Amino acid sequence: MATGIDDSAILAALVANKTIAAAARELQISPRTIYNRMQSGTFRTRLEALRADNLRDACATLQQGARLAALTLQELMLDETVPPAVRLQACRETLHAADLYGAHLRTLEAEHGRAACDLGLDDLVLTDLWDDGDED
Repeated sequence: MATGIDDSAILAALVANKTIAAAARELQISPRTIYNRMQSGTFRTRLEALRADNLRDACATLQQGARLAALTLQELMLDETVPPAVRLQACRETLHAADLYGAHLRTLEAEHGRAACDLGLDDLVLTDLWDDGDED
């Protein structure tokens, strides 16, 4: 390669920046250098894997925060010292989230049911897949 910059630095810059131009500016290299590296299937595969890892980490963080957010909404709804307008909005947000995520869950359960049937695993339930092995 024409430049001495290593793929790891370019990959990190691409993951951290929205555009190739921004990544090139950060690294103080020509965007053409990055475009040339992008011609490599291996490089693109590594970039996609890094982006997928970042997205997976972000989703996990959001999932962890979702329970706390739901509990906070519940606290707001039940706290009589909170202004009624805030309590009402907490109720609306809770109902909206319950409807939205309930629909997503029903879709996942239906897809799981079809997949389990196709695989001959009719007795498998989603909780079997998520069970961490701890006994109550």
